[in-house]
Amino acid sequence: MNKTFKEAFKVTMPVLLGYLSIGFAFGLMIQSIGLNFIWAGGMSLTIYAGTLQYLAVVMFQGGMSLISVALMSFFVNFRHMVYGLSLIETFKGISFFKKLYMIFALTDETYALLTSSTVPESVKHDKENYYFYISILNQSYWIIGSILGATIGSIININTNGVSFAMIALFCVLCVEQWMNLKDKTPVFIGGICGIISLIIFGADNMMIPAIIGIITLLLLDKKREEKEGILDE
Repeated sequence: MNKTFKEAFKVTMPVLLGYLSIGFAFGLMIQSIGLNFIWAGGMSLTIYAGTLQYLAVVMFQGGMSLISVALMSFFVNFRHMVYGLSLIETFKGISFFKKLYMIFALTDETYALLTSSTVPESVKHDKENYYFYISILNQSYWIIGSILGATIGSIININTNGVSFAMIALFCVLCVEQWMNLKDKTPVFIGGICGIISLIIFGADNMMIPAIIGIITLLLLDKKREEKEGILDE
């Protein structure tokens, strides 16, 4: 096991614990509607979108149309477009196939690690593989958890009510960790304020898109303000 892999494994430990738990919960849910561990592992391998996979269980049960599924998938994962744009510089210089996989594997938790963790000095020369290992390790945790959940769920009857809250808990942990590592807290306040306002105006079911639009707009304005102040200081 090389040093870069070891360092990536260390930083993904919180995700390991979280993804095994929420992947396990997803496996239980997919098994509860009559689909086995092959479906759980296959979806985690090819779709790999936690919230969407949970929603997929509801879609399967409700018999939603393909158009509805496509629209739901787009809106649920729209935020990933924003993630990708903010990582253009980070991914610059990374080989094509690794970059392609890392774009696919960009979950909330992986994004949090890529943007908040500092590459250790001992592996700075191998930054490309460090980021790649973080991405592939996180997905492997999710796949293992989902397969275990579906397998054990087929053997033992487990009540799955409320298990999806595990994903929210993991996101909160990573959010706190990122808050502690950030020098400039402005983006966090912008995100929080836009989220609360959108929730009040549009409600829980329709808040995501307005909140994202508001956050992007305010962050761009804040960046322009910083650039203008930098020019004036010079």
